[in-house]
Amino acid sequence: MAKDSVRKRELSKIAFYRDQMARTQKLSSFRIKALEDIIRFLKDKGTVYLVRIPASEKIMAVENSYSPEFSEKIRSISKQYNVHFFDFSLKAKDYRYTDGNHMYKTSGKIFTGRSQIPF
Repeated sequence: MAKDSVRKRELSKIAFYRDQMARTQKLSSFRIKALEDIIRFLKDKGTVYLVRIPASEKIMAVENSYSPEFSEKIRSISKQYNVHFFDFSLKAKDYRYTDGNHMYKTSGKIFTGRSQIPF
């Protein structure tokens, strides 16, 4: 992928996240409840892992601006239900992105390998 087109897509996505999503979105109690329902449903079927996949540093900064407590909320839920939480949100620099939040195929393979490290 050409660096110019990647940069253009990233800037467009950052502007959208910052100017539209961050101003209108909030952590949904309905979705948190749905996550807890899914965890309860899956717990007796196998091991449950919660994973926060990183995006580019700028996208992560926007996400953290409108939901600074997100990782802590998920960490709390993981403790409540005794499931593992892998928080890769601080590892944004470790990967390359095609548009700010989708990883290049090679980065996705690296990420998948790291995600399988036992807790």
